Amino acid sequence: MSCDNCSNVNCEERFVESVELRLLQNQVNALYGPGAFLTPGSLRVYEVDSPEDDLPVEFRQQNESIRLSIQEGDPVVLEVNNISVDTFSVIAVWFGRDDCCSFYRLNNVLRNGVVICSDLCNDPIDVEI
Repeated sequence: MSCDNCSNVNCEERFVESVELRLLQNQVNALYGPGAFLTPGSLRVYEVDSPEDDLPVEFRQQNESIRLSIQEGDPVVLEVNNISVDTFSVIAVWFGRDDCCSFYRLNNVLRNGVVICSDLCNDPIDVEI
């Protein structure tokens, strides 16, 4: 495809990444297993700028985790049943370009502004609540 056809291409300029979190309390999984005390209804996720609109949470039985979709520049808040309220965000880095679009990959996951994962963040990230 040549550059003169780029008006027909939908390049997603902003980066959206799935981040997988394993919620722990005292190093015990809070959602899965014998020590679990949370239910899916215990969690609420929303964008910082849109607290009135809940976002979906994907529950990942095989990894005993949850998956959140986070768009770079739009941090999300995870509220856990009056236990914790945390803001999660991502930072992406440019890694390539074709004739029309730039491509990005996940570089950092942040919790309350502190990096909790760098570079290879494909596995579930343990988060103490």
